[in-house]
Amino acid sequence: MAVAKAIESSDKDFIKKTAKNILELDGQLAAARFLAQTLFAGIQELGGAPYFGHLERVANGAGPEERDMAIGYMHDLVEDIDGWEFEDVEDIGFDDYVMQGLRAVTKDDNDPYYDEMVEVGKVPQGTQVKRSDLRDNTNVLRLGRVPTTTDIERTRKYFLAWKYLTDVDSGVTERGTPFVKWMQSKPAEMQDWELVQKYSTEPLPPANSLSRQFAP
Repeated sequence: MAVAKAIESSDKDFIKKTAKNILELDGQLAAARFLAQTLFAGIQELGGAPYFGHLERVANGAGPEERDMAIGYMHDLVEDIDGWEFEDVEDIGFDDYVMQGLRAVTKDDNDPYYDEMVEVGKVPQGTQVKRSDLRDNTNVLRLGRVPTTTDIERTRKYFLAWKYLTDVDSGVTERGTPFVKWMQSKPAEMQDWELVQKYSTEPLPPANSLSRQFAP
């Protein structure tokens, strides 16, 4: 997550027009990279590094398909940049594949996290990009400080999400499988029902069936 949201630029129309020209000349990947560099300029990660570095790592990790990399560059755009909507990205000329992936990976603050991961898992290009995002977000070395208990919980949360999406992407788990059902199929050391209770609306299984001690 970016440290601060960018302020809506008075040059929004110019940025969109420039991105559209780049897309028409050099393709979707070049246009997405331009938007990431332009709109996230001056924004930092929690550790103080330029936020564009995160976007580039996610894009590279989602490759080598250029459309997946384009989604990676833009995966935080609508979520973090004030005044920018999906319609703005669509106006530039990105195709349905990219737009579907972008919508899939854009967080909805009204939905619990693991419920969102189930929805992400239904969209193959979204799954690939989100897995790349989670790989980077679980790297606590990016913080530039000693991890706090909040950082550790966030890493645990992301770890389980990555495992779920990896199983979905590899075909081990069917797309759309409820998160609770997936976790029940995992060994005890992979289960964390406290996190599921906190970040999912799915009902927990009966307490006597849980393979890890847990008191709801």
